[in-house]
Amino acid sequence: MRSTGDDARYLVDLVREKWIALGKCPSHRSVDLLPGRRSCSLCSEGQKRRVNALKASGKCGGHPAVDVVPGKKRCQKCIDASRQRFIDVKAKGVCLRHPDRAGMNGTQRCYECRMNRYGYELSPGQYEQMHAAQGGKCAICRQPEKFRRQDLAVDHNHDTKKVRALLCMSCNTTLGNVKESIETLSAMIEYLKKHQQ
Repeated sequence: MRSTGDDARYLVDLVREKWIALGKCPSHRSVDLLPGRRSCSLCSEGQKRRVNALKASGKCGGHPAVDVVPGKKRCQKCIDASRQRFIDVKAKGVCLRHPDRAGMNGTQRCYECRMNRYGYELSPGQYEQMHAAQGGKCAICRQPEKFRRQDLAVDHNHDTKKVRALLCMSCNTTLGNVKESIETLSAMIEYLKKHQQ
């Protein structure tokens, strides 16, 4: 049986989850959330200010009453917890941020986490959906990835960062080598036709 404090926490969590499900920030309810986020930029800025103020006073951001380890930014309790979490996740072979998804090629990041570091803005599960829609094959050569430890690459427009499709390493590298120039690719086709025999 839950205590009164547990009941209160449960209700607070329930309300937070309902606002998040509606796509609104639980703390600033008029602000829309970005896809995959659970708080808005105002929350992030406020948290950064609080953590920076604690760091300036030599206190831990996670445990405000505890001093940081000399030469580090966190207390020993935070360092130990982070290390243990990393070890547990690595042993399970799942994503550090999304425990319900497998880590890519033995890493602690799922494909979306890895790609979002480069500005792709993939939504959760988008890579798997694209992979299934393409039958696990490259969108250009219609062949599966030839390299055993390599997944199909996310191809995107370098100007708009808009994701286009999944390509094998060979096709993706070829597009990069010709700088995505339609004229160069057309000239290559004409060259091959001319020297076909």
